[in-house]
Amino acid sequence: MIGRNISQLVRAPRSAAHLLTDRVLVRVWLRAIGVAYGSGCRFDGFPVIRLARKSELLIGNRVLINNRVYGNAATMTHRTSLTTLREHASIRIHDDVGLSGNSIAACESIEIGARTMIGSGSVLWDTDFHPLDPEMRRQHPTHGARSRAIRIEEDVFVGARSMILKGVTIGQGSIVGAGSVVTSSIPAGVIAAGNPAKVIRQNGSSKSPA
Repeated sequence: MIGRNISQLVRAPRSAAHLLTDRVLVRVWLRAIGVAYGSGCRFDGFPVIRLARKSELLIGNRVLINNRVYGNAATMTHRTSLTTLREHASIRIHDDVGLSGNSIAACESIEIGARTMIGSGSVLWDTDFHPLDPEMRRQHPTHGARSRAIRIEEDVFVGARSMILKGVTIGQGSIVGAGSVVTSSIPAGVIAAGNPAKVIRQNGSSKSPA
């Protein structure tokens, strides 16, 4: 039995390296940079994490973060990126959330509710990154950029390659169609899609909160 296991590892050295990375190295690194995560989390490779001073990144229990191309059937063009851009900004990822090659950047606050799935390549940005006024951009490329918190409630599904922009709340149990650009809030229990995203119909498979 031992010989067979060694033979399997020799034939698939990448698998052994990935196992070491995912179960040991990523976790040690997260603790070293001060990221709190719960029990049962799964990390498929290293995410990209950049944290501003005095900001926070909190990861709940049983969260899955995919960072390798083959980690999702839809494939991914880059690793999941979790970035706080200024002091006191926060990213809070609740229990049983799934992320795949996403870009999540917070100037204020981004909260992702429990059991939410964010499709491959989707982005959540609570800031414009740059001021809209060209004169302000000439003075400084980022100072004066508008930002407003994003909140995604429980049991939401965001389709692949979607964009969730500043100030948006997505209600419990709603679905955002693939490739959508969400610029305004979406109520609970609906399906929304398009650019800009608009409600198409009620989501009959979900129950809105009472």
